[in-house]
Amino acid sequence: MKTIKPLLLALTALIAACEKISIPDDGRQPQTEKTDDYDWKETFDIDSTEQRCLTVSEAIETDIGTVITVRGYIVGSTRRNMRNAKFLPPFDGKSAIILSDLKLTECEGFYMDELLPVCINDFTQHQDRLNLVDNPQLFERQITITGMKAIYLGQPGIKPLIWHDLTE
Repeated sequence: MKTIKPLLLALTALIAACEKISIPDDGRQPQTEKTDDYDWKETFDIDSTEQRCLTVSEAIETDIGTVITVRGYIVGSTRRNMRNAKFLPPFDGKSAIILSDLKLTECEGFYMDELLPVCINDFTQHQDRLNLVDNPQLFERQITITGMKAIYLGQPGIKPLIWHDLTE
């Protein structure tokens, strides 16, 4: 029941934030992707997700309570708080991943205010697929996520995570 309440809040915010967009009809059908990760079904328009995608820096500046789509690199994991964050293997936290605009190999380090923690323990499907303990090959992989902007682990983050797509 605890996971349903944030999900309903996120869906309500998503519906309330929707605006009608007039798109000329060129005869093409929009590409959609269906996911079976939840008890409910949701269809995402891949083209519109691409257009609304924020960087990690932009996501950090977005208002709390907003449903956002963010693209960044998985640069670490943590459990309980950001002081326990691990940015190099072996990883030991399965409850959150940490996103950045840059890979660790592309910079000399991170400041905590440049990082976006993402809660992955609201749904076991997210946790099983995204935790770095069981999936170390995801380290520094680019990911696109949709979720609710919230204060998570004491700083701006994403909770709950609604949808994710690992970029090839």
